[in-house]
Amino acid sequence: MLRDKVKHDTSKSKVVYDYVEGNYIKEDYICSVCREPLHDPVVEPKCGIMFCRSCLSTWFKRSSECPQCRTRTTMKNLHEVPRFIKNELDSLKVLCPNCSKPHERSNLASHIQDCPIPCELCQMQINPKDKKTHESICPKRIVPCPAADVQCPWTGERQRLETHATSCFYVGLRPTLSHLHNKIEQQDKEMSKQIEIIKLIFRELSEQREVLNNQQKMIEKQKKEIAKKLDCQTDSDESDSSSEEERSRSRRRRK
Repeated sequence: MLRDKVKHDTSKSKVVYDYVEGNYIKEDYICSVCREPLHDPVVEPKCGIMFCRSCLSTWFKRSSECPQCRTRTTMKNLHEVPRFIKNELDSLKVLCPNCSKPHERSNLASHIQDCPIPCELCQMQINPKDKKTHESICPKRIVPCPAADVQCPWTGERQRLETHATSCFYVGLRPTLSHLHNKIEQQDKEMSKQIEIIKLIFRELSEQREVLNNQQKMIEKQKKEIAKKLDCQTDSDESDSSSEEERSRSRRRRK
């Protein structure tokens, strides 16, 4: 069976396989779920049919039956396929999506890691590992003006940046504006410190006021207690005086 540039997207590896024309693939090596060459194959032991592991994993989320023989089964019941079958499948020729050269399917992932790809902007061929580095020097990448931090609104391709900078009004003023900006920031920081100090003083004054209020309440309470005791003492003295006078009158009457 000839498979002409068959594409196979696996959820596990996220690789799209573009099979080379002329690959001979046995019908038994075609997954009955996705109808593509088996990837990470497993076999259902009762019917002996092979499937992609990821296809069955997805299938069992909506059904508990084998898609071929309809026997109730689970992923735990599946068996690994013999090594020679995996080797045959992994030896299938597939095209690299970057350079379009044929490679064995098992080697494609490692090849792609080092296979040059064109930059989306300047079309320069770059190694995938160097993509981040290239982005920092790509002449077609859109960048801001060096004076963007002082409100220059210009953006453009990196290759035009030098020309813009030579005539940019903001670039010329940037040292002065940056100095003023830094000075304002420093003043803001100092003002913030002063505000915090003032807040701290107000908190301390508030606490002292609370202490004074409590002390005043305590003094008022003590004054009331003393006044009450004095009133009680006066009443007692007056009572004693009245009793003494009454006894004196009684003695005079007896005489």
